[in-house]
Amino acid sequence: MNAYTEAYLTYRHQLHAGSVFAEPVAFGPVRDMALTFGFDLNTKNTGFAPRKRQLVVGPTFKFDVPRGFVDLSLFYSREWNHCGLPPCGLPENQNSISFDPYYQINLAWGLPFEVAALPLKFQGFYNYNGAKGDDYFGDSTKPEQLMRTSLMLDVGQVAWGVENSLWAGVGYEYWRNKFGNHNKPGIDTDAMTLNVEWHF
Repeated sequence: MNAYTEAYLTYRHQLHAGSVFAEPVAFGPVRDMALTFGFDLNTKNTGFAPRKRQLVVGPTFKFDVPRGFVDLSLFYSREWNHCGLPPCGLPENQNSISFDPYYQINLAWGLPFEVAALPLKFQGFYNYNGAKGDDYFGDSTKPEQLMRTSLMLDVGQVAWGVENSLWAGVGYEYWRNKFGNHNKPGIDTDAMTLNVEWHF
Protein backbone atom coordinates (compact mmCIF):
# COMPACT_ATOMS: atom_id res chain seq x y z
CA MET A 1 0.00 0.00 0.00
CA ASN A 2 1.35 3.41 -0.99
CA ALA A 3 1.29 6.27 1.51
CA TYR A 4 0.62 9.70 0.11
CA THR A 5 0.92 13.11 1.68
CA GLU A 6 -1.22 16.09 0.73
CA ALA A 7 -0.88 19.72 1.76
CA TYR A 8 -3.82 22.08 1.24
CA LEU A 9 -3.86 25.79 2.10
CA THR A 10 -6.97 27.98 2.02
CA TYR A 11 -6.85 31.72 2.71
CA ARG A 12 -9.70 34.24 2.70
CA HIS A 13 -9.57 37.92 3.67
CA GLN A 14 -12.53 40.24 4.14
CA LEU A 15 -12.73 44.03 3.84
CA HIS A 16 -15.82 44.96 5.86
CA ALA A 17 -17.84 47.92 4.64
CA GLY A 18 -18.32 48.97 8.27
CA SER A 19 -14.54 49.30 8.69
CA VAL A 20 -13.82 50.91 5.31
CA PHE A 21 -16.67 53.46 5.35
CA ALA A 22 -17.08 53.76 9.14
CA GLU A 23 -20.67 52.58 8.73
CA PRO A 24 -21.96 49.09 7.91
CA VAL A 25 -23.99 48.36 4.77
CA ALA A 26 -27.00 46.83 6.52
CA PHE A 27 -30.42 45.86 5.21
CA GLY A 28 -33.03 43.30 6.19
CA PRO A 29 -31.30 40.33 7.86
CA VAL A 30 -27.84 41.52 6.67
CA ARG A 31 -25.83 43.38 9.33
CA ASP A 32 -22.90 44.26 7.04
CA MET A 33 -21.25 43.48 3.71
CA ALA A 34 -17.65 42.73 2.85
CA LEU A 35 -15.41 42.27 -0.16
CA THR A 36 -13.80 38.83 0.15
CA PHE A 37 -10.74 37.66 -1.76
CA GLY A 38 -8.41 34.73 -1.34
CA PHE A 39 -6.76 31.65 -2.77
CA ASP A 40 -6.40 27.87 -2.47
CA LEU A 41 -3.09 26.02 -2.98
CA ASN A 42 -2.51 22.28 -2.86
CA THR A 43 -0.02 19.58 -3.72
CA LYS A 44 -0.06 15.78 -3.39
CA ASN A 45 2.71 13.27 -4.15
CA THR A 46 0.68 10.89 -6.33
CA GLY A 47 1.10 9.95 -9.98
CA PHE A 48 -1.56 12.50 -10.87
CA ALA A 49 0.49 15.10 -8.94
CA PRO A 50 -2.23 17.71 -8.53
CA ARG A 51 -1.15 21.30 -7.95
CA LYS A 52 -4.34 23.28 -7.58
CA ARG A 53 -4.14 27.06 -7.77
CA GLN A 54 -7.43 28.90 -7.27
CA LEU A 55 -8.31 32.58 -6.88
CA VAL A 56 -11.66 33.88 -5.63
CA VAL A 57 -13.11 37.37 -5.21
CA GLY A 58 -16.61 38.69 -4.59
CA PRO A 59 -19.12 40.20 -2.16
CA THR A 60 -20.05 38.62 1.17
CA PHE A 61 -23.34 39.16 2.99
CA LYS A 62 -22.88 38.92 6.75
CA PHE A 63 -26.12 37.93 8.44
CA ASP A 64 -27.24 39.25 11.81
CA VAL A 65 -27.26 36.28 14.21
CA PRO A 66 -27.26 36.44 18.05
CA ARG A 67 -23.90 34.66 18.38
CA GLY A 68 -21.27 33.52 15.92
CA PHE A 69 -21.59 34.19 12.20
CA VAL A 70 -23.41 33.23 9.00
CA ASP A 71 -21.81 34.47 5.75
CA LEU A 72 -23.04 34.11 2.18
CA SER A 73 -20.48 34.87 -0.54
CA LEU A 74 -20.84 35.13 -4.32
CA PHE A 75 -17.41 34.55 -5.87
CA TYR A 76 -15.80 34.89 -9.28
CA SER A 77 -13.22 32.09 -9.48
CA ARG A 78 -10.31 31.00 -11.66
CA GLU A 79 -8.53 27.68 -11.28
CA TRP A 80 -5.34 26.10 -12.61
CA ASN A 81 -4.10 22.56 -12.00
CA HIS A 82 -1.65 19.85 -13.07
CA CYS A 83 -1.98 16.31 -14.41
CA GLY A 84 1.04 14.00 -14.33
CA LEU A 85 -0.59 10.91 -15.85
CA PRO A 86 -0.06 9.97 -19.51
CA PRO A 87 -3.81 9.34 -20.10
CA CYS A 88 -4.57 13.03 -19.49
CA GLY A 89 -5.89 14.44 -22.73
CA LEU A 90 -3.61 17.47 -22.72
CA PRO A 91 -1.32 18.50 -25.58
CA GLU A 92 2.02 16.68 -25.71
CA ASN A 93 4.58 17.90 -23.17
CA GLN A 94 1.92 20.02 -21.47
CA ASN A 95 0.87 18.98 -17.97
CA SER A 96 -0.99 22.08 -16.81
CA ILE A 97 -4.57 23.08 -17.43
CA SER A 98 -6.34 26.41 -17.08
CA PHE A 99 -10.06 26.03 -16.43
CA ASP A 100 -12.72 28.46 -17.61
CA PRO A 101 -13.78 31.15 -15.10
CA TYR A 102 -16.74 30.04 -13.00
CA TYR A 103 -18.93 31.25 -10.16
CA GLN A 104 -18.93 29.90 -6.63
CA ILE A 105 -21.69 30.28 -4.06
CA ASN A 106 -20.23 29.86 -0.57
CA LEU A 107 -22.18 29.61 2.68
CA ALA A 108 -20.11 29.50 5.89
CA TRP A 109 -21.28 29.41 9.49
CA GLY A 110 -20.05 29.10 13.05
CA LEU A 111 -22.75 29.06 15.72
CA PRO A 112 -21.83 28.59 19.41
CA PHE A 113 -24.39 27.33 21.92
CA GLU A 114 -24.65 25.41 25.19
CA VAL A 115 -26.43 22.21 26.16
CA ALA A 116 -26.44 21.18 29.84
CA ALA A 117 -23.63 23.70 30.48
CA LEU A 118 -21.46 22.09 27.76
CA PRO A 119 -19.89 24.67 25.39
CA LEU A 120 -20.58 23.56 21.80
CA LYS A 121 -20.50 25.00 18.31
CA PHE A 122 -22.06 23.97 15.01
CA GLN A 123 -19.85 25.01 12.11
CA GLY A 124 -19.18 24.32 8.47
CA PHE A 125 -19.38 25.49 4.89
CA TYR A 126 -21.21 24.68 1.67
CA ASN A 127 -19.81 25.43 -1.81
CA TYR A 128 -21.67 25.32 -5.10
CA ASN A 129 -19.23 25.65 -8.00
CA GLY A 130 -20.46 26.28 -11.51
CA ALA A 131 -19.16 24.28 -14.47
CA LYS A 132 -15.59 25.28 -15.46
CA GLY A 133 -15.24 24.05 -19.04
CA ASP A 134 -13.45 20.87 -20.11
CA ASP A 135 -11.38 18.71 -17.76
CA TYR A 136 -8.03 17.01 -18.40
CA PHE A 137 -9.65 14.41 -20.66
CA GLY A 138 -11.67 16.83 -22.77
CA ASP A 139 -14.93 16.02 -20.98
CA SER A 140 -17.26 18.85 -20.00
CA THR A 141 -17.38 19.51 -16.27
CA LYS A 142 -20.61 19.85 -14.32
CA PRO A 143 -21.49 21.94 -11.25
CA GLU A 144 -19.86 20.68 -8.06
CA GLN A 145 -21.22 20.65 -4.51
CA LEU A 146 -19.15 20.29 -1.35
CA MET A 147 -20.35 20.55 2.25
CA ARG A 148 -18.29 19.93 5.38
CA THR A 149 -19.94 20.47 8.74
CA SER A 150 -19.20 19.50 12.34
CA LEU A 151 -20.53 19.62 15.89
CA MET A 152 -17.68 20.50 18.26
CA LEU A 153 -17.15 20.49 22.03
CA ASP A 154 -14.78 22.97 23.73
CA VAL A 155 -12.69 20.27 25.42
CA GLY A 156 -10.17 22.78 26.76
CA GLN A 157 -12.82 24.71 28.65
CA VAL A 158 -14.41 21.56 30.07
CA ALA A 159 -11.14 19.81 30.99
CA TRP A 160 -8.88 22.61 32.25
CA GLY A 161 -10.89 25.83 32.08
CA VAL A 162 -9.19 27.42 29.05
CA GLU A 163 -11.70 28.56 26.43
CA ASN A 164 -11.21 28.09 22.71
CA SER A 165 -7.94 26.15 22.94
CA LEU A 166 -8.89 22.56 22.07
CA TRP A 167 -12.07 21.46 20.32
CA ALA A 168 -13.15 17.94 19.33
CA GLY A 169 -16.26 16.56 17.66
CA VAL A 170 -17.88 14.72 14.78
CA GLY A 171 -18.73 15.89 11.30
CA TYR A 172 -20.10 14.98 7.91
CA GLU A 173 -18.82 15.50 4.37
CA TYR A 174 -21.12 15.66 1.34
CA TRP A 175 -19.42 15.93 -2.08
CA ARG A 176 -21.05 15.67 -5.49
CA ASN A 177 -19.33 15.84 -8.91
CA LYS A 178 -15.94 16.11 -7.25
CA PHE A 179 -13.74 18.61 -9.14
CA GLY A 180 -16.51 18.91 -11.75
CA ASN A 181 -16.30 15.22 -12.80
CA HIS A 182 -19.53 13.36 -13.38
CA ASN A 183 -18.74 10.19 -15.31
CA LYS A 184 -15.92 8.62 -13.33
CA PRO A 185 -15.90 6.28 -10.29
CA GLY A 186 -15.36 7.64 -6.80
CA ILE A 187 -16.52 11.19 -7.51
CA ASP A 188 -19.31 11.31 -4.89
CA THR A 189 -18.64 11.21 -1.15
CA ASP A 190 -20.80 10.73 1.94
CA ALA A 191 -18.55 10.37 4.97
CA MET A 192 -18.61 10.82 8.71
CA THR A 193 -15.52 12.52 10.13
CA LEU A 194 -13.73 12.95 13.46
CA ASN A 195 -12.49 16.53 13.95
CA VAL A 196 -9.92 18.13 16.26
CA GLU A 197 -9.08 21.85 16.42
CA TRP A 198 -6.11 23.21 18.32
CA HIS A 199 -5.99 26.98 18.68
CA PHE A 200 -2.63 28.46 19.64
